[in-house]
Amino acid sequence: MSGRVTMREGQRVRRGDVIMRGRPFVHILFREFKKHYCDQCIKKRESEPCPGCGQDFYCSDACRQEALPLHSLECARLKAYAPECLSDFARFMARTILKLRNGGDREWVVIDNKLSRQFRHMMTHSDAMAKCEKRSQDLANKKGELRSFFGKDYPLTDEFFLDVYSKIKVNNFGMMSEECFSLGQAIYIDAAIYNHSCQPNAVLCFDGTEMTVRATVDVTRYHRDLFQHSYIDHLAPWGQRQRQLLLEYCFECRCQRCSDEYLTALENTLNCGNPKCEYPVEVPDEEDMAADMDGGPLKLQCPRCSYSSFPEDVVQQYRRLVTEYEHVIEYYYYPDDKSDLEYVVNYALTEVTRRQSKDEGGHMRMLLHPFNIHRIRLLEAAYDSAIELTDAVDALKFAELNIEGIKHRVGEFGQLYGNRLLEMGKLCVRLERYKKALRHFREAERILEVCLGPENRLVQEELRPLMEATSQVLGLIRSSSLRLRDFQKLDKAWKQRHKKKIQWIYYAYGLLIVTMVVLGVTGYR
Repeated sequence: MSGRVTMREGQRVRRGDVIMRGRPFVHILFREFKKHYCDQCIKKRESEPCPGCGQDFYCSDACRQEALPLHSLECARLKAYAPECLSDFARFMARTILKLRNGGDREWVVIDNKLSRQFRHMMTHSDAMAKCEKRSQDLANKKGELRSFFGKDYPLTDEFFLDVYSKIKVNNFGMMSEECFSLGQAIYIDAAIYNHSCQPNAVLCFDGTEMTVRATVDVTRYHRDLFQHSYIDHLAPWGQRQRQLLLEYCFECRCQRCSDEYLTALENTLNCGNPKCEYPVEVPDEEDMAADMDGGPLKLQCPRCSYSSFPEDVVQQYRRLVTEYEHVIEYYYYPDDKSDLEYVVNYALTEVTRRQSKDEGGHMRMLLHPFNIHRIRLLEAAYDSAIELTDAVDALKFAELNIEGIKHRVGEFGQLYGNRLLEMGKLCVRLERYKKALRHFREAERILEVCLGPENRLVQEELRPLMEATSQVLGLIRSSSLRLRDFQKLDKAWKQRHKKKIQWIYYAYGLLIVTMVVLGVTGYR
């Protein structure tokens, strides 16, 4: 098995270059996508169930045959375990255990001429996992589930189970669709060599199960240690990212975004109260809210224009607002029905209107800066809610307000940023704003060609046809406008040349009307 590194050490890397391609050691498709996606190739196609267990679905005989070596080991067990179903992660573990017990532990992945790896070489952090109370409970639950699935004929020692559980937790990848949602999980022994950064310089994209790692920066001399990708959600606040990384991957992040005090402080900022200044004003942590030398409260001041006329309770207002935002976001993540999504949209619309108006003194009301993480999260929830409600006008409004924040969080060549521009272009087309749509499409093409590649299906079959069609519509509109303008110019020139004739016609027509009225021939009034 080969990881197919496409870059040699010391080779020059340009933005958009592929630095690695790889196929999974083990993968699963999440249960919610069954029937609509193929379990083997993870492509969106109508699929037929496995005749043995009825739990896996394949789009073709070729995919069924390709899946057979591993699926044949689990098919009878899945059928015997029915009508119960393993949870997604337990199924992932079961497939990994079956492969390891049937020769997978001896399988080498050749990464380059200097490095080859096996499953046993991957990082585990099993000691930290065993000490974590939450992980220990999850481990016990999965152990009970799998022992019930395997039965007595497949003994699992506690040490072996902990090792497999820890390796999967620390090294699993979410297989993402082109629209940036997770379809399943996989182990890529080769790609696991790349470390994490909250400000990554490499991006992962998937064509079915095949993973491609692309550079988003230029590097003079390639080395695998120079590239990092993000393991977690870009839109999470600093504290949440650290807790998630510590819980799931057993380390604290010290990347530039996490260690740079300025970048961290940008997550909690207000707009400057000076309408002419757009610089972010940091809101201090509660620990920093100490009294100043005069014993008064700490005052906020813009570092650029020195504006300081904020309300005295501005920090308290900010804290209440953040709590309120996070409460509203919960309605988006856990909606009971359509009305919850409508509530998120209406709240965000009210906030946008209210927070951008001026107070009686002419100063801007308290408004979170576009780079403020809580503002970004609220607008993102409102955008997705509006899309679910098929409200194109409000969805576009939220997207335009949040696009700079998204770019700041994921980087200029982040896939989420490129996808959002593509979606904004579609919304503009729907609202017949073709010039703006074409600008969004062109910018999306520049970004998605880097992070997905110019030959990607989303670029080739969706983005470029949309660009071409929008260009044609704009061409027709411009052509019609020119013809109308030429006609108007011609009409004006004709009137100038025949001014006296036109005056005589109007005079004769008026005289005729007067005569008819006088003679009483018509009832004209």
